[in-house]
Amino acid sequence: MAINLELTEVEVRDRRLKSVISYQGNARDLHEQSRSGSLPCGERIYGQCSDCSQGCAETITYLV
Repeated sequence: MAINLELTEVEVRDRRLKSVISYQGNARDLHEQSRSGSLPCGERIYGQCSDCSQGCAETITYLV
């Protein structure tokens, strides 16, 4: 995986991993949609506190 230094923040984990937090439907539809890559992107996403990115950057800076 290439590192893009132009970005100010990392991509949202769920989009980066193509994961699903919640799904309303049956298992057969979930299986078919996941295999075809057509799962709908829901409104729910994983979020971190606003200081996490800054805290990680500070920690890395201190270690260098």
